[in-house]
Amino acid sequence: MLSPYRLTSVKIQGYRPFINFEAPLRPLEIIVGANGTGKSSLFEFLRFLRESLSQDILAEIVPDYIGQHIFHIPGPAKFQWDLEIDTGRTVGIRDLD
Repeated sequence: MLSPYRLTSVKIQGYRPFINFEAPLRPLEIIVGANGTGKSSLFEFLRFLRESLSQDILAEIVPDYIGQHIFHIPGPAKFQWDLEIDTGRTVGIRDLD
């Protein structure tokens, strides 16, 4: 059975080639590009997020550890991401007054 959850957008800052990357995602996306443009890095990032749901985040990317530079662009240490996920559920709005 397919999961009702769907990733609808991803924003990445500070991971490998992604200084300020943003992509809306539809149900089917085809990723193409020249060598060295970040296709593999995008999938590695998504795999990292998937694995971080079931495992502790590696010390190499925790702030103030020596291995942190693996995930950061040169300059101020900043590794941020934002995801939008469609859960397939309707969210009701209620008046709190």
